[in-house]
Amino acid sequence: MKNQAIQKLLPILAPPITSYQQIALPLAVAMQNPTAENWLYSNYIQVFCVNRRHYLASGNRDNALHYSFYNPEITLLEPADHICIEGREQLYLFKNPDFVKEAIGAGWYLYTDADMFYIDGSNGFGQAHYPHDLLIYGYDEENVYLHMYGESKLTSHRVSYGSFLKGYYSECCDEDTYRDRAILFRPNGKDCAANLGRIRWHMHDYLDGTETFARENPNIFNPHSLTMNGIDTYEEFVELLDYAMENEEKDLRRTDLYCLYEHKKLMLDRVVYLRGKGLLSASDRLLEELGSVKGLSQTLMLLGLKVNALRDSEKKDTALMSMKEKLKDLKGREEAAWYRYIDENREVLG
Repeated sequence: MKNQAIQKLLPILAPPITSYQQIALPLAVAMQNPTAENWLYSNYIQVFCVNRRHYLASGNRDNALHYSFYNPEITLLEPADHICIEGREQLYLFKNPDFVKEAIGAGWYLYTDADMFYIDGSNGFGQAHYPHDLLIYGYDEENVYLHMYGESKLTSHRVSYGSFLKGYYSECCDEDTYRDRAILFRPNGKDCAANLGRIRWHMHDYLDGTETFARENPNIFNPHSLTMNGIDTYEEFVELLDYAMENEEKDLRRTDLYCLYEHKKLMLDRVVYLRGKGLLSASDRLLEELGSVKGLSQTLMLLGLKVNALRDSEKKDTALMSMKEKLKDLKGREEAAWYRYIDENREVLG
């Protein structure tokens, strides 16, 4: 009787945040904890982006905002355990063919980077050298199974172990920059409770435009502290659009657009979830207002993608002007909705 092929695949969940892999991939693991939603909706309220004036003064001339959820450490996942492999030790682990098998066999997912030129299914496969994040979630006799971005969405891929090693040890993957993130994750059984105090803190930081990192780490210098935070990020979006209209290159960074929409979607999902758990109140009127915020943010995202698809410069400028007006409308609607939410939960959020 022939031996059956050896294969081990760990489960992958669709994460609630997909705009950034360094958030999405750990969440694909952490959200397998049955109480992870309590933790999720107590976080990911605050957002930040670059200060455009500082960004341009530093010599950057692109149309990027780097708009993202506030998430200083991908290893601070309450519903997941992790092991960080740091230093030169990690450079040798993947050369041991049993390392991946033993890790996967013990329920650990491996988060690291590789040169996408060698990774089947990636946007750069056989065309461009660039390092990017990936999550190893399985193996068979000759391959590893990766979860990562492919064709602009999170997808799973089977890649030969040899191709993965070429990508991992590629000269493109700078040792000091990209080989400092070999992290093992696995979901735990910790009972995660909703943290209403943290929700209050981060919501007020969001509405005040306060830099949360400085509040949480007053004695630590943050090299990315020259950012705009919370509701103040709208001003940076407007400056970005003005900059695009003044230049020949008018295409926008797709991740910025999608993260804007994904943030508003998660904010609405949070209110619905907390109301369903009886933790915070939300009137039907408030839910309608937040629904309109989500809908308008989706319209903005789609309009931004349309800008990138247009070829006529004047038509691009017209679409960018429309985006500016919708951004102002979105900011007003969102501020009004969150202040209503605070009023409806004054004893907890006031």
